[in-house]
Amino acid sequence: MGRERNWTDEEKNYLEENWGTLSISTIARNLGRSESGVINMKTRRGLGAFLDNGDYISYSQLLKVLYGAESASNAYRHNKRWEDFPVRRKRVGKCSFRVVWLQDFWKWAEENKHLLDFSKMEENILGEEPKWVKQKRKQDVIQARERTTRPWTDAEDRKLDKLVREGNYTIDQLASIFHRREQAVKRRMYDLCMDVRPPKNKKKNNGSRMKHSSLSFSGRRGTVLNR
Repeated sequence: MGRERNWTDEEKNYLEENWGTLSISTIARNLGRSESGVINMKTRRGLGAFLDNGDYISYSQLLKVLYGAESASNAYRHNKRWEDFPVRRKRVGKCSFRVVWLQDFWKWAEENKHLLDFSKMEENILGEEPKWVKQKRKQDVIQARERTTRPWTDAEDRKLDKLVREGNYTIDQLASIFHRREQAVKRRMYDLCMDVRPPKNKKKNNGSRMKHSSLSFSGRRGTVLNR
């Protein structure tokens, strides 16, 4: 068999961008090269071992899928607080990787929807998705637009932190006070790394409605006013 042609810079960039995401056979086919040639080049580029299995994904790649390459490292700071997240260790040769089995991820994700934002996640990038993901993605896209068009102010952040720590307001009450969706309030609490949770939503009665309606937030001055 003849010697393979020299690698171009474009081919090397393609290999680096897709190593650990696409299978070795797919990379080789797309580049018109042999699998051994791809493996040799990955060694020369210092790309490390490959997790060639469709049943799981490396933890770092999962963060890139969820948040994008630019935001993945920042997302890790928050994700350390994910309770019972199904990260496992897998050895490939002499290397050890943190991986997430996709079946475990979707089960955990369904139970912790409020912690995830699917607005930046490409549809079916991890394979076939559970039915509930489609609706969740639509909601996240709407909320992402809301965050873009109406960002949280420093005054709102301070007031949210104060009200949450008081422990007297449920999520639906906070959403009404700030004139935002409940999911937007939950997401802001998560972004601010708040370690205190509001009490669960309760069935409204006349007394709670009167107390709730008497509060109004003034973002410009950062105060809660009695009407």
